[in-house]
Amino acid sequence: MSRRWLRPRPSVLALAACLSAGCHAPVVTDQGPPSVLLVVIDTLRRDHLKTYGYSRETAPTLSRLAAEGAAVDGISPTSWTKPAVASLFTGLSPLRHQSIGQFDRLPESARTLAGQLHARGYKTLGVTANGFSSARYGMDQGFDELAYLGDLGHGSFATAEEVNQEVERRLSTLVAPYFLFAHYLDPHAPYDPPDGGQPVRIQDLEMQTFMQRPPGFLARAIDAYDAEIRRADRALDSLLRRLSAGDGARPLLTVVVSDHGEEFQEHGRMGHGQTLYQEVLEVPIIFHWPGVIPAGSRPGRASLLDVFPTVLDLLQAKPAAGVDGISLATVLRTRRPAPIDRDYLAHVDVNEIHYLALLRGDRKLILGRYPNRKELFDLTHDPREQANIDAPDRHAGWEALARALAAAHNDLRQRALPMAAVAAATQDPQALAALGYVGGTPGPSREIPDHILPAGPEDDGLLGWEEPRHFKPCLEMASRAVGEQLVEGWYEADADGRWSWPRAVVTLPAPTARAGLTLHLRGARKEAAPARIRVRLATNTLLDAPLPPGHFELSVSAGRIPAGLVRLSLERTPAYVPALMGTVGARPLGDEDHRQLGVFWTAVCLADEADTPR
Repeated sequence: MSRRWLRPRPSVLALAACLSAGCHAPVVTDQGPPSVLLVVIDTLRRDHLKTYGYSRETAPTLSRLAAEGAAVDGISPTSWTKPAVASLFTGLSPLRHQSIGQFDRLPESARTLAGQLHARGYKTLGVTANGFSSARYGMDQGFDELAYLGDLGHGSFATAEEVNQEVERRLSTLVAPYFLFAHYLDPHAPYDPPDGGQPVRIQDLEMQTFMQRPPGFLARAIDAYDAEIRRADRALDSLLRRLSAGDGARPLLTVVVSDHGEEFQEHGRMGHGQTLYQEVLEVPIIFHWPGVIPAGSRPGRASLLDVFPTVLDLLQAKPAAGVDGISLATVLRTRRPAPIDRDYLAHVDVNEIHYLALLRGDRKLILGRYPNRKELFDLTHDPREQANIDAPDRHAGWEALARALAAAHNDLRQRALPMAAVAAATQDPQALAALGYVGGTPGPSREIPDHILPAGPEDDGLLGWEEPRHFKPCLEMASRAVGEQLVEGWYEADADGRWSWPRAVVTLPAPTARAGLTLHLRGARKEAAPARIRVRLATNTLLDAPLPPGHFELSVSAGRIPAGLVRLSLERTPAYVPALMGTVGARPLGDEDHRQLGVFWTAVCLADEADTPR
């Protein structure tokens, strides 16, 4: 019987000595500790990969890595790049690292994967084509060098091949063991397919151009998007071959993810960063480490937050304490299924986009504005989120999800890192606009406060994060300042105020009243056709009557209402529906509509009856 196994190799002795001393050393093999490659393929929704069931083979390299390693059903904590990459680097929810707006940066107090590996002797290098994962936004923490390519002079963003070229120029300095981060931007709009197909511009995706899109536009956009995925995949294959040629004897842990997905009109929009539907949250997470991760593993659902603790755990480094993700190392090594009883909280709060979502099992709750959203979906029977579960069916599961969402949000905000802002001199407005991120002003753009309440199930009920101190009981509707209180169906029109189509909902604070409350309405009915007005305050119908023509003033008793925020709903019948204008190709959409717009609201006021003039 051979007894060679009784003579530990030097690497094993070193590891044993380290462990006995209480330190945590990386996994060590005959070739030394493994290097780590982390690749982000921007805007890659996982259902456009054959590994995850797509009909096309858009990414043969990813298919091979998944077949030889593990393909996880990834969930992003947000729907745009900067907070997603910050979460990937730190294992923290966006609500904790706070790099969530256009003018936020990752705080210096954050611990990053690059920093953790650098402290363990790894050479750390990053090359990115996306400015939101660059040093400008604090993403260089822990990197010896993080290069941002930006505009290379050809009027468009760097391709994956150009990212590889930048890596190639630095390979001589990349001494193993290394941590290499590469961020490919290709699938992000504008879609400029390398095969000579017709490109799709950023402005082609905007909602304002929806009616002008020619027939076949959506299919063309998807073809161009898939072609961009193929280009990124080819670059990944080239990068892996180059790394193997340069240091083929050393093991390599490869992790490939996306930061978020992309919408293709599943819910009326194109692009990302605007909602929290599954098409922007479902991303690939692929781990590849031959000999350590069994081939063909499909562990199930997990979060981008899990990558940080998983990589450290796979390397047997010090566990990542205080992170929001969990380690999947045992799952990956043993083929056990990932925990399925987890809640996944998603968040976007930037410019005028303010959403929270909670995914628990097969149920998903979405809350947000603008526009106002209160949606509950059963993903088992409705994976594309097309059928909002309506009352009374929604009540059974709503309360538990709403309470869990509020509790998770409040807990994460309570443990948030100090916010850090980007210096004005480092901002790049042209790059932001070119990526489709427009609007906003320097400084915090948050609307969702630190503490929220569970949302009620009613469509026009409160979301749970309204700030009463910002709300006024009397609104002049022509003012832009009332926007925070407008919930549904309000459109700016002319000096007479705002037009509602066909229902409008506004949030009002109910003041403490000595007597009851009175609702005062001013407006103008401009069309000649008869119309009725129905007014509801919270769940009480205050008025259902014919609406007088011309300018009008209405006052109606609202009775006694507990102090707090309430929803006022104004509905008119018959509904005014404007004719469609313009054409799509040769197909007319309707003649120009010369009718008057209908009912305008000039002022809305909820006041104490004792203060109402008689």
